[in-house]
Amino acid sequence: MLPSPQMPVDAQNAPIFGLPSELTESIVVLLAEYPVAIAAFAQTCRHFRSLVYATADDHLWRNLFLALHDDPRRAYRAVPPSPLVKWGEEYQRRVRAYNYFRREQMLYSRIPEHYADPSAVLAFEALQTLHSMIDTTTPHPPAAGVAPQPCEESLIKAHYRAPNFSPHPFDLKEPTKTMLMYRNIVYYGIPINLVRELHRETNHATPELHKLIAFSGLHTCRTDEELPEPSLTESVPITLLVGRPKVTNVNLVAFKQHMLFEAKRTVYNMDYPTKDRLYGPFCRVSGRRSTNSCDHYPHWKHLAAVRLVVQEAMVEEFANEGPEFPMTEPMALRSRWVTLPSIPTPLSENSPSNLSSERDWAGVTGLWRRLVTWYGYGSLLDLNDTDFDEVVMGNVFEIRTCVPVRLRVVGYIHDDGSPADFPTIKTEEGRVSMLSDGSVRWTTWSYTDASKRKRQWVSEGVQIGGIGSTAGAIGMWTGASHEDGDPIGAWWQWRVE
Repeated sequence: MLPSPQMPVDAQNAPIFGLPSELTESIVVLLAEYPVAIAAFAQTCRHFRSLVYATADDHLWRNLFLALHDDPRRAYRAVPPSPLVKWGEEYQRRVRAYNYFRREQMLYSRIPEHYADPSAVLAFEALQTLHSMIDTTTPHPPAAGVAPQPCEESLIKAHYRAPNFSPHPFDLKEPTKTMLMYRNIVYYGIPINLVRELHRETNHATPELHKLIAFSGLHTCRTDEELPEPSLTESVPITLLVGRPKVTNVNLVAFKQHMLFEAKRTVYNMDYPTKDRLYGPFCRVSGRRSTNSCDHYPHWKHLAAVRLVVQEAMVEEFANEGPEFPMTEPMALRSRWVTLPSIPTPLSENSPSNLSSERDWAGVTGLWRRLVTWYGYGSLLDLNDTDFDEVVMGNVFEIRTCVPVRLRVVGYIHDDGSPADFPTIKTEEGRVSMLSDGSVRWTTWSYTDASKRKRQWVSEGVQIGGIGSTAGAIGMWTGASHEDGDPIGAWWQWRVE
């Protein structure tokens, strides 16, 4: 290695400066989990600062990023990521997100009323970073040994035979790098001061927080007794596990009960479904008037409320599964958003030659379980007539049931404004289509009889975790005729096999 003009004159003969630059960069990459150490190394002299921050290309930052995360260029999304990834900016942005959450989680346990960032700029960036991590997770192949069951099997037999939850994403010995990192960020919960922002509609970070809750639930900071330490693996950054927050000053039970009450007030509001919302948890894109999915986007505030309601029902419905069954934390945070690969699946030999688009891109085909919640109609009317009075709420009981569902693709729709590579999928009971922001809309109908001539109920929801996620979709259901006074409820449908 030749001496650099930026190298200190009295240090040009030091052994460390004799190392080839490739070896020095390899050592820096080994410190990918310790960004503070990389910054300290760059500050030792101008030569090493130039090595880290003024490289001719982005190869060092690319290697640092890929040491901890999946390659975003391989992500499976409706809007493909740019091949020109700014590796240094992405690495530093994710480091800032880690630091933000860990600092807020720690401060919460000591100063319950603090507001470290009133402008919420850091919160907004950190939340956006978490969502980008989900969007850029590399799809996992199906787990070995999970063979599809013959369609001739009756739904009743499948109900008793199949597991309650998919063995596929949760049995992975090596979850994707990005999901491991995501898990370690949200493992200790959402900082309570960030959750308090849910009531401030003017905060531009609030929609991002609603989306996070819809994806992962409302898990606030917890005490040492409530949750064991996450298991350490070679892939888990030790620096993210240092300094566990201790909660001593906030009644979390009362806080969560209040949030659940507000969620039920939102979910069971009979006035919520409107034509502009497609009678579901959606918002219309400004300036557009069509009823196509491409002109709407998810209403994350409503979906966050749905998530709280259906997760409570999930915990109670599957209480016998134990404290660590897959759909609740902490185990679900390990690999909940493992996505399925997109495999062309022609419907028949006479199918159009456009197999690149006519495929089961949403992972629809298979066996699912569906959890549905509702109140008796009289109780639902009482709740709405009294503006969800707490006394009335305490005297009525939520009903829920879990049923198996088998889905298969029967056709495609290309002329509804959907992206060319992601046409609307037709199933025997509904549609799966793409919303304006790349989220996946699920529409399902149920009928008055086996002839399927008259629709009785309609379910509208959004897939959580990205395209093909086995975590499935959450949403709301109501009457298919959309009459005034139709009942309303929530649902969560997840893939089993």
